[in-house]
Amino acid sequence: MTTITKHQVLKLQKLNTVSISIKNPNGTNKHVTIEDILTHCEISPKATIVIEHLEFFLKTNEDRNTFINEYESRQLWRDRKKGLKVLALSKEVGSYHYTYSSLEQLEKMSLLDALEHLFQQPINCVMEQDFIEAKATLKKMYDLKQANPKLLLMNALLHV
Repeated sequence: MTTITKHQVLKLQKLNTVSISIKNPNGTNKHVTIEDILTHCEISPKATIVIEHLEFFLKTNEDRNTFINEYESRQLWRDRKKGLKVLALSKEVGSYHYTYSSLEQLEKMSLLDALEHLFQQPINCVMEQDFIEAKATLKKMYDLKQANPKLLLMNALLHV
């Protein structure tokens, strides 16, 4: 009897383009970790920006299961720009965590939360400090973001 490793099963699934759904024996979704996604998608642990985005957007087990299923159904492992596609997919799946309806709603949040919601990107302490040192305001950032929805925080700070 031959045993196959988890890695070999994943390779076979990719070759056969089988969409997976990670389920427990009782039919419920299995708990999927970011590490499971890194292994499944063959993402290096050195890809810190990709990992940071996965952790930022894929907050729930449902998000992580959806991500894996979409990764498989879109056959992203075949794409030579897989890293960029993984970033885009994680944002597509998890951006609903970072919705807001108005500047007033953002102003009620902590600065870090408000910037993460406004720019839909992970904000670290260095970026937050750059915001403070630039004497930027949330209103100015909000206006810039409304004018250019694809703008990232560090680019927005150049306009302050």
